[in-house]
Amino acid sequence: MRKFLLWALALMVLLPSLDAEGRRRRRRRRARLGYLQISSTTTGAKVFVDGELVGRIPLDRKLKLRAGKHTVKIVKRGFTQYLDVVRVRRRRTAKVDIDLLPITTALVVEAKVKDARVFVDGKYVGLTPVDTDVQPGKHSIRVQRAGFHDFIKPINAVA
Repeated sequence: MRKFLLWALALMVLLPSLDAEGRRRRRRRRARLGYLQISSTTTGAKVFVDGELVGRIPLDRKLKLRAGKHTVKIVKRGFTQYLDVVRVRRRRTAKVDIDLLPITTALVVEAKVKDARVFVDGKYVGLTPVDTDVQPGKHSIRVQRAGFHDFIKPINAVA
């Protein structure tokens, strides 16, 4: 029992100093951190920091990062890509405000007839259902299947 009391007394003396050291370590760790705030109107774009997916636009929070340089990549199908190195300073917020520019249009062709052949401007692009990208402008879509009439439709794709 006496040994237990001695240990308890020793712990009461040592714990406050250990706790203070832990607080100092946590403060130092926090001091090495900064924040990255990314804003964009390109809803749904994927955001990567140092090659890791961290979310989609709109991001609802600032990203907590180690101070230093970080690679930021923002991508969305049919849009230009953003790729840059951003410097995050300790205890500060680095801001990236970027809107991706549309460059292609998603073309989705579905048909009641399964495995119909789809052509865009005379070029075969696949069997239905087709999900592909086309450049902005006028195009001709043709869907054909043996035993059925061809479906031909002109479209004007807008990025």
